Amino acid sequence: MTSLPNPQDELYNNAVEAYGPALVRLARAWEADSDARQDLLQEMHLALWRSFRVFDARCGLRTWVYRVSPKRVHLPRSAQPQRETENARQH
Repeated sequence: MTSLPNPQDELYNNAVEAYGPALVRLARAWEADSDARQDLLQEMHLALWRSFRVFDARCGLRTWVYRVSPKRVHLPRSAQPQRETENARQH
């Protein structure tokens, strides 16, 4: 018995095939630390995959990828000062 293809998985796979290298470049430009960059890239991929549950094709795949991915990029940096402030308070 063969299962039907999941549209969310199919959209994600198409996006990664077409724009995966661009996601790597975006993560590399944003994060210098190799481990942090891999974490960021993983977060971007997860956010992208999750976003395809609501993708309704009112925009192109490229537009969608470039709207979802930068939102993930901005999270680590915006959260960093808060963590540094919290760490300073603890010491």
